[in-house]
Amino acid sequence: MNNENPNNFKDKVKNLNNTADTTSEFDPKDVSDNKGISVLSYLGPLVFIPMFAKKDSKYARFHVNQGLILFIVYVGYTVLQNILLSILRSIFPWKWDYGYLGGRGFIFDALSTILSLVWIPIAIIAIIGIVNAASGKAKELPLIGKFKLLK
Repeated sequence: MNNENPNNFKDKVKNLNNTADTTSEFDPKDVSDNKGISVLSYLGPLVFIPMFAKKDSKYARFHVNQGLILFIVYVGYTVLQNILLSILRSIFPWKWDYGYLGGRGFIFDALSTILSLVWIPIAIIAIIGIVNAASGKAKELPLIGKFKLLK
């Protein structure tokens, strides 16, 4: 395996959090005053607390935008996962094994587990956002940070 290859998976993972850092564009007082509440932006529906409580803070607004995008991805994947699991449940009905309810089978279990593993990257992205907000950095989230919903 060639380490100089730009398509190397290991290099891509290393550079995953190598995203735009716009911390210098924010007022240091704004950053220090709003680090704590900005962390809430990455905790699902709690994103709405800093969204409405800190409307005038550019730093909090930056993290609210990042957290809102992550929350939309979370809700969208929850809906998609439930639809896919419903389809799988209709394909793999309950089966009876040896007089007791034995489950839906190996294929259903494997596919259900694979669908559940998608939550790991979502959680990792949320943790990166929390660390960035708590440490006073205004860095875009990997993969989804380029999108802007709020100004």
